[in-house]
Amino acid sequence: MSYSDNTKESLGDRMRRKSVTSAASQTNADQLISTEGSEMTNVLEGDLSEKPISWLLMAAQHYEVTGRLQVGLAACSVIVQFGLGRAVHAQSPFCSGPEAIMDLFIWKDGRVRFESGRQPESVTVQETIEELIRRGEAYVGNLAFLEQHAIGELSFLVRPPARHAVGEVERRLKKGQPIDTTMQMEFYSNIYGTRNLKDTAEKLALTPSQWVSITANLLQLGIFLTPDGRSIQTVEPDTPDPTPTAEYQALRLQQAAAKPQNIANLWHTKATVNEPEQPVQPDLQTQLQDQQSVPAAKPVQPIVSDVTITPASMFKMGVPNHIITLDAADQNSVMMMLSEPDTGILKFEALQFFIAREFARACRFKTLLTLVLFSIRCAGGEGQKAPQEVRILVTGAVSRIKRDVDMFGHFGKQAFGLLLPNVDSNQACLLVDRINSDLLHLTPDLRQYNVSLHFGLASVPQDTSEVNGLVKAAQVAMFHATSNNLLRTEAQQLRQ
Repeated sequence: MSYSDNTKESLGDRMRRKSVTSAASQTNADQLISTEGSEMTNVLEGDLSEKPISWLLMAAQHYEVTGRLQVGLAACSVIVQFGLGRAVHAQSPFCSGPEAIMDLFIWKDGRVRFESGRQPESVTVQETIEELIRRGEAYVGNLAFLEQHAIGELSFLVRPPARHAVGEVERRLKKGQPIDTTMQMEFYSNIYGTRNLKDTAEKLALTPSQWVSITANLLQLGIFLTPDGRSIQTVEPDTPDPTPTAEYQALRLQQAAAKPQNIANLWHTKATVNEPEQPVQPDLQTQLQDQQSVPAAKPVQPIVSDVTITPASMFKMGVPNHIITLDAADQNSVMMMLSEPDTGILKFEALQFFIAREFARACRFKTLLTLVLFSIRCAGGEGQKAPQEVRILVTGAVSRIKRDVDMFGHFGKQAFGLLLPNVDSNQACLLVDRINSDLLHLTPDLRQYNVSLHFGLASVPQDTSEVNGLVKAAQVAMFHATSNNLLRTEAQQLRQ
């Protein structure tokens, strides 16, 4: 639902409205806030090693919290203040605003505390939660890229020996990361032999996340070289457009007008644009007939001197004259391409595709769909992360327990997802309970690891009518189950 600018409530309006209660209902409101605050505190407290800042932000948005999040020790901590689920202000010993939140994306651990109900002191953050997460994850990836190639703030980048043509840098920037072009061009013009990255960033008043992302982007695009003159370009340059020009297509259609059935043989041709147009040879029709009788292994001679005809597609028009049966080997080979080699379950990218498709199917035909996400923990394991052999054993057991029509795959780097068509959240709990009860019977080797699984469940249309809402609700439910050491949490329980 969309609202016009003159009717949309501002954040301040919503906060003031929430604070206005009658004297008669104040006691009940205080009790409700106390109950909700206790639940939010359990979710939003812990350690960054278990609860990274990205999902803390998502959880805060889901619960529409108002309060103060403190990460780290009291002597050196980052404070993030929320208003109705939105990050409004952030402060660290070194900076304020969004950059203070960006720092938390590269923290590996840190104690997290939450104080519910405390109003924001000021407004220094304008970005939405989604924008902050996108920027933070890009910052982490770009910093890892620079560290991989031993590039730091004191490094001196090198320009390629050949000067870029006019407009070449701007053209390449369009293929890179979504960073302000003007800022990148100014950064590019200030990088030369006597000025390192730190000096350039200070001159342009760039924050660490800004100069790190710009530097990584310029290196990935091949606009700069490493200090030792190496290219670490990862984004390929533009390739010429293979689509024939309109003039060329008109010429070929004119040539084939006398014999329309031969147009198929002219498909997928290539012309040299810079060459002058050559006249059509007088025996065009004869050559076309001759080419049709030439074996496929023999190169096809061009009809026009500046035209090369490529082999035709293997697919043909017409009515099939034989029965085609499904090949199990082909199905298995496709499944192998979509799956991770070590666990044998769907890759995260493949699972995302099936979530989108099954969600669209459920909405179109008004059917049920449940997304089940779970994490694995080993008692005493560092950071509560399960070792690789445990993940392989667990995923193997779950693969044997689930139905054939259920889709099972990785969800991110640590969690796993089950997509259950035509099943609601309550029915999915039966599968979760069965997995929990049968796990050790199917894989006795897991007993030595003291494994525990924590499931979050969300359903369509019970919990949401949007695909991102389904994914978010399942994640928040999984976080709640993990934080409270529960086997499972349904998204509907968090709304009660």
